[in-house]
Amino acid sequence: MPNQNIARNRARKNAQRIKKFLQLKGFKVSITRVSPRHAGYAEWHHVIEYDGKKGIKLLQLLQHVFAEIQTCAPDTYAVAITPDFIICRNCGCSDQHACADGCYWVEEDVCSACATPAQFKKMEGAFINDLLK
Repeated sequence: MPNQNIARNRARKNAQRIKKFLQLKGFKVSITRVSPRHAGYAEWHHVIEYDGKKGIKLLQLLQHVFAEIQTCAPDTYAVAITPDFIICRNCGCSDQHACADGCYWVEEDVCSACATPAQFKKMEGAFINDLLK
């Protein structure tokens, strides 16, 4: 049971990051976890509801972030936000859809294309410390 709770908390945290990212891009959204018992949804699916004004732009952005998107109802999309799903807080790239020139994770939610010099330096220091252990 503890592993399931940890996974659920990670998925919730990732959903909050995605919501924050979408809000920074100008979308009014809410993200709700859907029980796997609902027909048509796999485990860890979330529903993104939006205000309907920018539906096409939101869909295009979601297609950049997620491998699969389901249209459920008007103004609603379903996506899989798993415990290991990561999205860059700046550009929205993910493991499924990396930046055009390629990227890697510098911090938990910052890719190499968006990282600042200070973030690179911090990552390099952590890497060197791991090597010296």
